[in-house]
Parts: sequence; C-alpha cells; structure tokens
Amino acid sequence: MALGVPRALASLPRALTRGLPRAWSRGLSRALRRALRRGRGPLGLSLPPAAGVGAAFLFTSGPRLPALAGTLLALALLALAGAVLLEWRDSLRAAAARRREEDLSAAQQEAAALSTEVRRLQREVDVLAAAREIGLVVNADNEFREVLEKVLRVVEDLLRAEEVALFLRDRSSGALEAVARRASGRFEALPDLDGRRLDRTHVAEAMEGRRLLRVADGTRLALTLPLAVEHEVVGVLRTVLDIEGARPEERAAEAERALREIERHLALAIKAPSLYDRAVRDGLTGLYSRRHLDNQLAEFFAIARRTGKPISLVMVDLDHFKRVNDTHGHAAGDAVLRGAAEVVAGTIRGYDTAYRYGGEEICVLLPHASLEEAVKTAERIRRTLEKRVIHSNGGGECGAKISVTASLGVAQWSPRMGGPADLLSAADRALYKAKEGGRNRTVAAD
Repeated sequence: MALGVPRALASLPRALTRGLPRAWSRGLSRALRRALRRGRGPLGLSLPPAAGVGAAFLFTSGPRLPALAGTLLALALLALAGAVLLEWRDSLRAAAARRREEDLSAAQQEAAALSTEVRRLQREVDVLAAAREIGLVVNADNEFREVLEKVLRVVEDLLRAEEVALFLRDRSSGALEAVARRASGRFEALPDLDGRRLDRTHVAEAMEGRRLLRVADGTRLALTLPLAVEHEVVGVLRTVLDIEGARPEERAAEAERALREIERHLALAIKAPSLYDRAVRDGLTGLYSRRHLDNQLAEFFAIARRTGKPISLVMVDLDHFKRVNDTHGHAAGDAVLRGAAEVVAGTIRGYDTAYRYGGEEICVLLPHASLEEAVKTAERIRRTLEKRVIHSNGGGECGAKISVTASLGVAQWSPRMGGPADLLSAADRALYKAKEGGRNRTVAAD
C-alpha cells in the first residue's frame, strides 16, 4: 500500500482500455473497476498480490507505457479470461452430461417399472382369459375327452408347463384316479391313459393337506394343487415346469399365483357336472363304464393275487331286449335300461360296483365275495328285476308298462386265471348257459 498500489490500480482500467473503441473502452473500464474494488479479476479470477505490485511499479515509475503496451496487457488478460471461459464451458458440459446420465438412469428405471407393470397386467389378462376359456369349454357340453384336452391345454399354455396331469376323486371310494395328462403337446385320457405310469409324488399329500405343494428338483419344479369346492376336494392338478435358466423363486411364485387364480374355475368345472363322472360313468344308465371296469378289474385282480382274497363277478343280460325296442321303440328301451340299472345299483352292497358292460349287459364286481355270496347277490338282482314294472315314458301315466327279466352268470377269481379277461370269460360262459337253460335264471361258473 505504501508503494501507492491502490492509486496505480485505480488508473489501470483507463490504461488498459486506451486505444480501444470508445464504447468498448467504457464498458471494459467499468467491469475492471468493479472487479478491482472486489479484489477479484475478470470472471471471478483472484488477483494475486504480485499483480498489484507489478501494476504499481509500471504505473508509478517513469513515463506511462505507450498505448500499445496497455493494449498487449489487455489482450493477455483477455486470453486469461478465455481460458477461464473454456474451463467454465467444460464444467457446464460436464454438469450437462451428469444431468443427462441422471435423466437417462431415471428414464431407464421408469421404463423398467413400466415393463414390470405391463408384464403383471399381461399375466392378469392371461389368467382371466384362461378362466374364461375354461368356463366356455365346460359349458359347451362337449365330450369328456374334448373337455379335458382343452382344459389341460389352457393350463399348459398359461404356465408354460412341461406336463399337466389331472387326478379326480372317486366319490364312492374316495380314491384318486388319474384321468388325463398332457405333456409335450401330447394328450392322453381314460381309457387310453395308463395311470400307473404317472408320477403321483405329493398328490395324495396335497389332497389330504388341502394345500398347494411346491417341490423343486434341479431344473424341474412340480406344483401340486388340490381342487376343492365348498370344502370338498374333488381332484388334484399336478404341473411340472422347467426352471432352467430362469429365476426359480420368481417363476414358482408367478405360476402359483396363476394356479390359485384359476383353481376355483377348475374345481367348479370338475364339480358340476363332475368330470370324473363324465369320464367313468355311462351317460344313459349312470352306472360305471366298461372302460372303468377294465381299469378297476385289473387293480382288484392284482390285489387278489397278492392277498388271496376272493373276487367275484356277476354278468347280467336283459332277456329279449331287442323285442322291447322293436315293440315300444328305442326310447322305451332306454327307459328299461335305466330302470334295470336302478334295480342293480339298489340291490348290491355299498362296496360292490355296477358297470354297464355294453348294450343290455350289466356287470357287478364284488370284492371279497365268494362264489356262493355272489350267487346270492345275483339272485336278489334277478328276483327284484322280475317284479319291477318299468314305464316307457320314465314313470308317467301315458307310457307303456314293461316288465323284463334277466339271465345272470357268476364267476369267481381263481389263482389259475391268467388275467382279468379270464374272469370275464368265465362269467360270460355261465351267462350263456343261463340263456340256453331258458333265461330268467342264475348260473355259476364251474
């Protein structure tokens, strides 16, 4: 300060702007004065003390610098200001780049959230579409096999499953029976389906526990879901998914949610009318079908071989049934078949099973019954049917009253028999003898 620096600095703006256009000179002088009063250089650049000392030396000793020297000094300051501007520009660009990165990151996060929401909504749409399709299939009154095929295909497509199998509960025995399977685009159902080949892992456990079971084994995930309506378990659905290369927990959770959404629709489809009944029962008489007889007879035959307990079979054939059709018409014939089925089903024991074997023939399977016991059951059936009067219009006043009789053949399982066909043949031979002997009688196999 003793060197007169403030006075020299005060004259610096006028010296630096000498020789410049008047408008530029005034503006730059004012900017420099303001900067000097604040103790900072152009664009906020701090003026070191040496700059003040140098300026004092130049402007207090000797003659004033010529205008050219002042101009050169101004240009040097402008170059310095340019460097500052470049640095400022770079900082602005860096800030702008950071903002763009932040905006891009936020946009990516928003896009990911939207994508997740879209996938969730798409899954909901898929589930609703599957539920609707199941309802349409069941209400279309299709054949049982067609209903099952379409329902399992809907489940397979919805879950992207490798395999879907359906087990339905027999209302009479309470046992689960495999009725349909779809795997790798191939569909199988009773009677062509061999239920013994199907994996029943956790099926009984799911039914008894009434809860969905999730079991992962390497790259495969099995979901076993009991299907219940009004607290009654009517079946079990078992699905197998490939989880290789996927997030197992996320895949399992997604499939489980989808299954739970359509569980009620599947259960209702099975319950009313029962898909199991449509699978194994004859539509006209309500008795079990010939195909179901073949399946169950094989199981009981294996049990008899293992335990030695007896099994007997009664074959019932309505006498002169063709005459009923010719005289009263096929509608009357159907009424007679239904009436005969009611007699048989109402006469046998609770654990015996009646089947429509074909045409006017009915079979009764009697587990744990000896030949003598089976003959007594056959005679009860014959006598009850002989007394029954059947109305051709189903019980109305206008229809014809028809009485029918039946011939019955009875056979018992023997260790000498090679398979179920031998038992059926023995009962059929006894039936033939009953018809040859004058009909309306019971004959036991030798």
